[in-house]
Amino acid sequence: MKSYIKEMTVMKKLQDEKNKAKNDSVLSEKFVGFPTPVSFLEGQKSAEILMEALGPNFRKLLRECPNSKFTKTTVYTITIQLVSSNSLMEH
Repeated sequence: MKSYIKEMTVMKKLQDEKNKAKNDSVLSEKFVGFPTPVSFLEGQKSAEILMEALGPNFRKLLRECPNSKFTKTTVYTITIQLVSSNSLMEH
C-alpha cells in the first residue's frame, strides 16, 4: 500500500473518531492537539490532505529564537507532545 493512502486512511479514521467524541467532553479532550482535516483529494498517483494549522510552523518559531536554536526545554516539550500524540493514535 502506498504511504499516502495509509496516511489518508489514518486521517479519515481520526476524523471519524473526533466526530463521534464531539458530544463527550472526556473523549473530546483526547483529540486536543490533532489537526482537523479540511479536505481530502485523491488522484490516481497522488493524494492531498488539507488540514487546519495548529500554530506557527517551526521555521517561523526558530527565526524568533536567539541564534535560531530552540532551548533544550523547548525541544523536550515538543518531543513529549509528539510522543504523547503518537501514542494516542496507536490506541
